[in-house]
Amino acid sequence: MLSVVASIGFVVFFHRVSSSVLVPDLIATFDVSGTRLGVLASAYFYSYALMQPVVGILADRWKPRAVIALSATLMGVGSLLFAIAPSFSFALVARVVVGLGAAGVFVPFVWLTSRWFEPGQRGFVFALWVVAGNTGAVVAAGPLGLLASTIGWREALLVLTALTLVLAIIGWLVIRNEPAKNTQRSDPIGGEPGRICTTHKRVSWLRVIRETFSSRAIVCGVITSFLSYGTLMAFQGLWGVPFFMDVYGYTRTSASALLMLLPIGVVIGGLSLARFFDSTFGRMIYVVLSTACTVIYLVFAFIPNRLNLSSLVVLVLLLGATRAGGPYLFRVYSNILPRHRFGTAMGLINAMPFFGGMLFQPLTGYLFDRFGMNVGIRPVLAYRVFFLILAIALIVATICGSRVREQ
Repeated sequence: MLSVVASIGFVVFFHRVSSSVLVPDLIATFDVSGTRLGVLASAYFYSYALMQPVVGILADRWKPRAVIALSATLMGVGSLLFAIAPSFSFALVARVVVGLGAAGVFVPFVWLTSRWFEPGQRGFVFALWVVAGNTGAVVAAGPLGLLASTIGWREALLVLTALTLVLAIIGWLVIRNEPAKNTQRSDPIGGEPGRICTTHKRVSWLRVIRETFSSRAIVCGVITSFLSYGTLMAFQGLWGVPFFMDVYGYTRTSASALLMLLPIGVVIGGLSLARFFDSTFGRMIYVVLSTACTVIYLVFAFIPNRLNLSSLVVLVLLLGATRAGGPYLFRVYSNILPRHRFGTAMGLINAMPFFGGMLFQPLTGYLFDRFGMNVGIRPVLAYRVFFLILAIALIVATICGSRVREQ
């Protein structure tokens, strides 16, 4: 069951970062500016973020099996629409549909984890999710670029559509919401041990929001994830491949291969640190990783065009490894949030990182427009400012992350 949900997560991440690889195709097909391209890429995040509270409610009421299967189906439909899009407006709607489908996977996965795994195992399980998802990002960064160059970007997305719909069917057949016997639970969050609340009383949204964000750990974690994920998606999800092409003159295939190293770094970091997220060193590791990520952005900001290939390979791998700390936050959330409204609360929290993606992708697209993207080449100075903005945001995120403590 975990393998199936992780496979669907693979597809979710694939869609999330595929825009970066398809930038040349999308510009050529739809004749768009950097700002509009940023809006197209971030349309996924708009629908994803806005759907999170709804997905949380559905996870509590319909349970994860139905929500995940329906969401994967919707994601496949959106992928199909994007592949056949005749215009920019149509493609924008298709990306919204993809985001709506992708939105319904992670929160149900956290819900399942809170039922099937003990608290001391959850950091490891969340790390496995990060590994599976970033494997999808690896495929999106490298093989997708090669496939798009070989058979066309539309045909490549049709292949992804078929895979997504097959996984939706398998998910419905395999996923089970809770263990058959739930009498040995040692996790009494929101009730007595071994007892899971199944009633749904009508409660005002104001009260739900107040309960969810009453903890300082939750508030600091939300600010941290908003900034760190927004910066990551600005680079990995949109401008990474153009950066390597414009500044270093690499072909799209070579630039895609370089960007592919970032999610590989996440996979390596996730596998190496998975067990530590369940230990007393979890917070310290998270802060160290965030600090290291800031340093790498500063290196790109101050010497963006003076790095050789070996240096780029090392820095991109390390950048990926520094982004492997998310499981620590998920573990904190799973141990703090009220069990009787776990899905709803997690839905509210999980929307926040994607608001970061919604902000940073159009913002950086506007930045490149101001520096003359439309003349064909984005100047080195624009990338200096771009990475400096990311570094400043990461400094704030690191400070907030240092204040996330389990209570």
